Amino acid sequence: MTYIRALVFFGLSGLTFASATLDALVNAATRFSGDIAQQLVIVQNVPALADFAQRTIEYAEAKTAYIMALRDEMPELINIARRKKLHPLQLDNFIAAYSIEKLEKAADEKTVALLERFSGNPNIEKARAEFERAQKTEETFHKDFDGIGFTSRS
Repeated sequence: MTYIRALVFFGLSGLTFASATLDALVNAATRFSGDIAQQLVIVQNVPALADFAQRTIEYAEAKTAYIMALRDEMPELINIARRKKLHPLQLDNFIAAYSIEKLEKAADEKTVALLERFSGNPNIEKARAEFERAQKTEETFHKDFDGIGFTSRS
């Protein structure tokens, strides 16, 4: 995701115009950013198993929603990057809402460690399944979009 975030952050900082697009992406990014912070709080403390399981499910659901919204908006982002469309105001909101990649990585790593530590618990196994589904969604997104060139084409 680093390439795509870098593209959005650096490559799309041109003129800003209001647009009705990208709202779902901004909302999903805002929710996911908040969920990353909450996940970090729970994994850095000694969580009760039920709390950790519930928080992990919510985190995974927010991550999946974010990736799906990003997938839906990729054609729009590609057109903006290639300067075929104007830079909408929502893109700045997206960048502001979701520019915490290192925190996401830390949350994921600590979540995996706790999922392994607490394996065998039915609530934890449900959380593990949801987390792995979110990770798979993200991996599929990377396979589909990481190789896309964003240079201008005539």
